[in-house]
Amino acid sequence: MTNDDSKNPEKSKLLEHPIKAGSSLSTLRHHRQSTVHPNLILRTPIFTPVGRTSRAKWRVADLSSAMREITFARTEGYVDVKIFGSRLNIDTDFKIWTGIVRAFEQYGFQPNGLEMSFSEFSRLCGYPSSAQSTVLKTRVDTSLTRIMSQVITFSAGSKTHKTHLLQSATYDIDANKIKLVPDERLWELYRIDHEILLSLDTQEALQRRETAQCLYMFIHALPKNPAPLAFSRIRSRLCLTGTEAEVNRSIVNGLAELEKIGYLDYALTPGGKGKDRCVIIKNRKRGKQ
Repeated sequence: MTNDDSKNPEKSKLLEHPIKAGSSLSTLRHHRQSTVHPNLILRTPIFTPVGRTSRAKWRVADLSSAMREITFARTEGYVDVKIFGSRLNIDTDFKIWTGIVRAFEQYGFQPNGLEMSFSEFSRLCGYPSSAQSTVLKTRVDTSLTRIMSQVITFSAGSKTHKTHLLQSATYDIDANKIKLVPDERLWELYRIDHEILLSLDTQEALQRRETAQCLYMFIHALPKNPAPLAFSRIRSRLCLTGTEAEVNRSIVNGLAELEKIGYLDYALTPGGKGKDRCVIIKNRKRGKQ
Protein backbone atom coordinates (compact mmCIF):
# COMPACT_ATOMS: atom_id res chain seq x y z
CA MET A 1 0.00 0.00 0.00
CA THR A 2 1.42 3.43 -0.91
CA ASN A 3 1.79 6.36 1.44
CA ASP A 4 -1.03 8.11 -0.45
CA ASP A 5 -3.30 5.15 0.29
CA SER A 6 -2.52 5.33 4.01
CA LYS A 7 -3.59 8.97 4.08
CA ASN A 8 -7.01 8.00 2.75
CA PRO A 9 -8.79 5.85 5.39
CA GLU A 10 -11.66 5.03 3.04
CA LYS A 11 -9.36 3.81 0.29
CA SER A 12 -7.23 1.92 2.80
CA LYS A 13 -10.37 0.15 3.98
CA LEU A 14 -11.21 -0.85 0.40
CA LEU A 15 -7.79 -2.44 -0.03
CA GLU A 16 -8.02 -4.71 3.01
CA HIS A 17 -7.06 -8.26 2.12
CA PRO A 18 -8.39 -10.84 2.59
CA ILE A 19 -11.85 -9.30 2.35
CA LYS A 20 -13.94 -9.77 5.47
CA ALA A 21 -17.28 -11.56 5.23
CA GLY A 22 -20.07 -9.01 5.08
CA SER A 23 -17.86 -6.25 3.64
CA SER A 24 -20.10 -3.78 1.84
CA LEU A 25 -19.99 -3.27 -1.88
CA SER A 26 -20.69 0.45 -1.83
CA THR A 27 -20.57 3.40 0.54
CA LEU A 28 -22.38 5.63 -1.95
CA ARG A 29 -25.77 6.79 -0.72
CA HIS A 30 -28.59 6.27 -3.20
CA HIS A 31 -32.26 5.39 -3.41
CA ARG A 32 -34.05 2.30 -4.67
CA GLN A 33 -34.55 3.72 -8.17
CA SER A 34 -30.82 3.83 -8.86
CA THR A 35 -28.03 1.28 -9.02
CA VAL A 36 -24.31 1.65 -8.29
CA HIS A 37 -21.71 0.62 -10.88
CA PRO A 38 -17.94 1.03 -11.13
CA ASN A 39 -16.76 3.53 -13.72
CA LEU A 40 -14.79 0.73 -15.36
CA ILE A 41 -17.90 -1.28 -16.24
CA LEU A 42 -19.66 1.68 -17.84
CA ARG A 43 -16.82 3.26 -19.80
CA THR A 44 -15.27 0.16 -21.36
CA PRO A 45 -16.86 -2.10 -24.00
CA ILE A 46 -18.11 -4.88 -21.69
CA PHE A 47 -21.81 -4.25 -22.32
CA THR A 48 -22.52 -3.18 -25.90
CA PRO A 49 -25.45 -3.06 -28.34
CA VAL A 50 -25.86 -6.45 -30.01
CA GLY A 51 -27.92 -6.35 -33.19
CA ARG A 52 -29.78 -9.45 -34.31
CA THR A 53 -27.78 -9.55 -37.55
CA SER A 54 -24.41 -8.93 -35.92
CA ARG A 55 -21.77 -11.53 -36.75
CA ALA A 56 -19.42 -10.40 -33.98
CA LYS A 57 -20.63 -12.63 -31.14
CA TRP A 58 -17.35 -12.51 -29.20
CA ARG A 59 -15.15 -9.63 -28.17
CA VAL A 60 -11.91 -8.79 -26.40
CA ALA A 61 -11.58 -5.64 -24.29
CA ASP A 62 -8.38 -4.24 -22.78
CA LEU A 63 -8.93 -3.26 -19.12
CA SER A 64 -5.26 -2.83 -18.23
CA SER A 65 -5.25 0.86 -17.32
CA ALA A 66 -7.85 0.39 -14.57
CA MET A 67 -7.56 -3.25 -13.50
CA ARG A 68 -3.80 -3.19 -12.91
CA GLU A 69 -4.49 -0.95 -9.90
CA ILE A 70 -6.55 -3.48 -7.92
CA THR A 71 -4.78 -5.12 -5.00
CA PHE A 72 -4.55 -8.58 -6.57
CA ALA A 73 -2.93 -7.28 -9.77
CA ARG A 74 -0.50 -5.01 -7.94
CA THR A 75 0.51 -7.70 -5.44
CA GLU A 76 1.17 -10.28 -8.15
CA GLY A 77 2.74 -7.78 -10.57
CA TYR A 78 0.18 -8.17 -13.36
CA VAL A 79 0.22 -5.28 -15.81
CA ASP A 80 -1.89 -6.48 -18.74
CA VAL A 81 -5.58 -7.27 -18.16
CA LYS A 82 -8.03 -8.33 -20.85
CA ILE A 83 -11.57 -9.68 -20.83
CA PHE A 84 -12.76 -12.16 -23.45
CA GLY A 85 -16.21 -13.64 -23.88
CA SER A 86 -19.63 -13.45 -25.49
CA ARG A 87 -20.82 -9.96 -26.31
CA LEU A 88 -23.06 -8.85 -23.47
CA ASN A 89 -26.18 -6.96 -24.51
CA ILE A 90 -27.94 -4.10 -22.77
CA ASP A 91 -31.57 -5.20 -22.71
CA THR A 92 -31.06 -8.50 -20.87
CA ASP A 93 -27.45 -9.05 -19.80
CA PHE A 94 -27.03 -5.64 -18.18
CA LYS A 95 -30.28 -6.17 -16.27
CA ILE A 96 -29.01 -9.50 -14.94
CA TRP A 97 -25.63 -7.97 -14.11
CA THR A 98 -27.44 -5.17 -12.27
CA GLY A 99 -29.27 -7.83 -10.24
CA ILE A 100 -25.96 -9.50 -9.38
CA VAL A 101 -24.39 -6.22 -8.25
CA ARG A 102 -27.50 -5.26 -6.24
CA ALA A 103 -27.45 -8.67 -4.54
CA PHE A 104 -23.76 -8.25 -3.62
CA GLU A 105 -24.52 -4.75 -2.35
CA GLN A 106 -27.47 -5.95 -0.28
CA TYR A 107 -25.77 -8.95 1.33
CA GLY A 108 -22.14 -7.82 1.35
CA PHE A 109 -19.19 -10.07 0.56
CA GLN A 110 -19.88 -13.73 1.27
CA PRO A 111 -16.81 -15.91 0.54
CA ASN A 112 -18.94 -19.00 -0.09
CA GLY A 113 -21.50 -17.11 -2.11
CA LEU A 114 -24.91 -15.71 -1.27
CA GLU A 115 -28.19 -17.54 -1.64
CA MET A 116 -31.55 -15.92 -2.23
CA SER A 117 -34.90 -16.71 -3.80
CA PHE A 118 -35.09 -16.59 -7.58
CA SER A 119 -38.09 -14.27 -7.29
CA GLU A 120 -36.06 -11.80 -5.18
CA PHE A 121 -33.17 -11.96 -7.64
CA SER A 122 -35.41 -11.28 -10.62
CA ARG A 123 -36.86 -8.29 -8.73
CA LEU A 124 -33.33 -6.95 -8.17
CA CYS A 125 -32.80 -7.29 -11.92
CA GLY A 126 -35.77 -4.98 -12.47
CA TYR A 127 -38.39 -7.54 -13.47
CA PRO A 128 -41.84 -7.16 -11.89
CA SER A 129 -43.39 -10.04 -9.93
CA SER A 130 -45.86 -10.49 -12.79
CA ALA A 131 -42.95 -11.49 -15.02
CA GLN A 132 -42.12 -14.63 -13.00
CA SER A 133 -42.54 -17.05 -15.88
CA THR A 134 -40.77 -19.86 -17.68
CA VAL A 135 -39.74 -17.37 -20.36
CA LEU A 136 -38.00 -15.18 -17.77
CA LYS A 137 -36.26 -18.17 -16.19
CA THR A 138 -34.94 -19.18 -19.61
CA ARG A 139 -33.81 -15.61 -20.26
CA VAL A 140 -31.94 -15.49 -16.94
CA ASP A 141 -30.36 -18.87 -17.65
CA THR A 142 -28.96 -17.87 -21.05
CA SER A 143 -27.83 -14.50 -19.72
CA LEU A 144 -25.94 -16.06 -16.80
CA THR A 145 -24.23 -18.34 -19.33
CA ARG A 146 -23.01 -15.30 -21.28
CA ILE A 147 -21.89 -13.51 -18.12
CA MET A 148 -20.09 -16.65 -16.92
CA SER A 149 -18.31 -16.81 -20.30
CA GLN A 150 -16.42 -13.61 -19.45
CA VAL A 151 -12.82 -14.67 -18.82
CA ILE A 152 -10.54 -12.03 -17.30
CA THR A 153 -6.85 -12.65 -17.96
CA PHE A 154 -4.14 -11.03 -15.85
CA SER A 155 -0.66 -11.35 -17.30
CA ALA A 156 2.93 -10.18 -16.89
CA GLY A 157 5.52 -11.73 -19.18
CA SER A 158 5.13 -15.52 -18.99
CA LYS A 159 2.94 -15.32 -15.89
CA THR A 160 -0.86 -15.53 -16.34
CA HIS A 161 -3.95 -15.84 -14.16
CA LYS A 162 -7.46 -16.37 -15.51
CA THR A 163 -10.76 -15.93 -13.71
CA HIS A 164 -14.39 -15.07 -14.47
CA LEU A 165 -16.45 -11.91 -14.12
CA LEU A 166 -18.69 -14.06 -11.90
CA GLN A 167 -17.07 -17.07 -10.24
CA SER A 168 -20.12 -19.34 -10.30
CA ALA A 169 -23.90 -19.40 -10.29
CA THR A 170 -26.15 -22.22 -9.08
CA TYR A 171 -29.90 -22.19 -9.13
CA ASP A 172 -32.87 -24.48 -8.63
CA ILE A 173 -35.98 -23.11 -10.27
CA ASP A 174 -38.31 -25.64 -8.60
CA ALA A 175 -36.91 -24.75 -5.16
CA ASN A 176 -36.96 -21.03 -6.09
CA LYS A 177 -33.29 -20.56 -5.09
CA ILE A 178 -30.23 -19.03 -6.71
CA LYS A 179 -26.66 -18.88 -5.40
CA LEU A 180 -24.06 -16.41 -6.67
CA VAL A 181 -20.35 -16.69 -5.86
CA PRO A 182 -18.00 -13.73 -6.50
CA ASP A 183 -14.26 -14.01 -7.01
CA GLU A 184 -12.68 -12.43 -3.92
CA ARG A 185 -9.83 -11.11 -6.05
CA LEU A 186 -12.31 -9.12 -8.13
CA TRP A 187 -14.35 -7.63 -5.27
CA GLU A 188 -12.54 -4.33 -5.82
CA LEU A 189 -13.65 -4.40 -9.46
CA TYR A 190 -17.13 -3.41 -8.33
CA ARG A 191 -15.71 -0.44 -6.41
CA ILE A 192 -12.73 0.59 -8.54
CA ASP A 193 -12.25 4.24 -9.55
CA HIS A 194 -15.35 6.20 -8.57
CA GLU A 195 -18.82 4.73 -8.46
CA ILE A 196 -21.60 5.89 -10.77
CA LEU A 197 -25.33 5.90 -10.09
CA LEU A 198 -27.55 4.79 -12.95
CA SER A 199 -31.26 5.60 -12.91
CA LEU A 200 -33.52 2.57 -13.27
CA ASP A 201 -36.25 4.89 -14.59
CA THR A 202 -33.98 6.15 -17.38
CA GLN A 203 -33.00 2.61 -18.33
CA GLU A 204 -36.66 1.63 -18.40
CA ALA A 205 -37.48 4.61 -20.64
CA LEU A 206 -34.82 3.39 -23.09
CA GLN A 207 -35.94 -0.25 -23.10
CA ARG A 208 -35.21 -2.08 -26.37
CA ARG A 209 -33.08 0.83 -27.64
CA GLU A 210 -29.68 -0.66 -26.97
CA THR A 211 -27.55 2.03 -28.61
CA ALA A 212 -29.27 4.76 -26.60
CA GLN A 213 -28.91 2.73 -23.39
CA CYS A 214 -25.22 2.15 -24.02
CA LEU A 215 -24.71 5.85 -24.78
CA TYR A 216 -26.48 6.68 -21.51
CA MET A 217 -24.12 4.40 -19.55
CA PHE A 218 -21.05 5.84 -21.25
CA ILE A 219 -22.02 9.51 -21.06
CA HIS A 220 -23.29 9.28 -17.48
CA ALA A 221 -19.90 7.91 -16.35
CA LEU A 222 -18.01 10.88 -17.80
CA PRO A 223 -16.64 13.50 -15.39
CA LYS A 224 -18.28 16.87 -14.85
CA ASN A 225 -17.93 19.24 -17.82
CA PRO A 226 -16.43 16.60 -20.15
CA ALA A 227 -14.41 17.51 -23.20
CA PRO A 228 -16.13 17.09 -26.59
CA LEU A 229 -16.62 13.42 -27.43
CA ALA A 230 -15.23 12.36 -30.79
CA PHE A 231 -17.39 9.96 -32.77
CA SER A 232 -14.32 7.71 -33.15
CA ARG A 233 -14.18 7.32 -29.37
CA ILE A 234 -17.89 6.54 -29.19
CA ARG A 235 -17.62 4.00 -32.02
CA SER A 236 -14.81 2.28 -30.13
CA ARG A 237 -16.92 2.14 -26.95
CA LEU A 238 -20.09 0.84 -28.65
CA CYS A 239 -18.35 -1.78 -30.84
CA LEU A 240 -21.18 -1.57 -33.39
CA THR A 241 -20.86 -3.48 -36.65
CA GLY A 242 -21.47 -1.88 -40.04
CA THR A 243 -19.89 0.89 -42.06
CA GLU A 244 -18.68 4.05 -40.37
CA ALA A 245 -21.60 5.97 -41.85
CA GLU A 246 -24.11 3.42 -40.52
CA VAL A 247 -22.59 3.44 -37.06
CA ASN A 248 -22.54 7.25 -37.03
CA ARG A 249 -26.27 7.29 -37.88
CA SER A 250 -26.93 4.90 -34.98
CA ILE A 251 -25.02 7.23 -32.65
CA VAL A 252 -26.94 10.29 -33.86
CA ASN A 253 -30.26 8.45 -33.41
CA GLY A 254 -29.24 7.24 -29.94
CA LEU A 255 -28.32 10.77 -28.86
CA ALA A 256 -31.69 11.99 -30.13
CA GLU A 257 -33.40 9.34 -27.95
CA LEU A 258 -31.53 10.61 -24.88
CA GLU A 259 -32.62 14.15 -25.67
CA LYS A 260 -36.21 13.01 -26.24
CA ILE A 261 -36.55 11.51 -22.75
CA GLY A 262 -35.10 14.67 -21.20
CA TYR A 263 -31.77 13.22 -20.11
CA LEU A 264 -29.32 14.99 -22.42
CA ASP A 265 -28.77 18.47 -23.83
CA TYR A 266 -26.03 18.43 -26.45
CA ALA A 267 -24.74 19.80 -29.75
CA LEU A 268 -22.94 18.15 -32.67
CA THR A 269 -19.99 19.61 -34.52
CA PRO A 270 -20.20 19.30 -38.32
CA GLY A 271 -16.94 17.46 -38.89
CA GLY A 272 -15.55 17.58 -42.42
CA LYS A 273 -12.37 16.74 -44.26
CA GLY A 274 -9.86 15.32 -41.81
CA LYS A 275 -12.08 16.24 -38.86
CA ASP A 276 -14.11 13.86 -36.76
CA ARG A 277 -17.60 14.85 -35.64
CA CYS A 278 -17.89 15.54 -31.93
CA VAL A 279 -20.62 15.59 -29.29
CA ILE A 280 -20.58 18.61 -27.00
CA ILE A 281 -22.30 17.72 -23.70
CA LYS A 282 -24.16 20.79 -22.43
CA ASN A 283 -26.13 19.19 -19.61
CA ARG A 284 -27.02 15.78 -18.18
CA LYS A 285 -29.91 14.99 -15.88
CA ARG A 286 -28.00 13.58 -12.92
CA GLY A 287 -31.06 12.44 -10.94
CA LYS A 288 -31.31 11.80 -7.19
CA GLN A 289 -28.20 10.83 -5.24
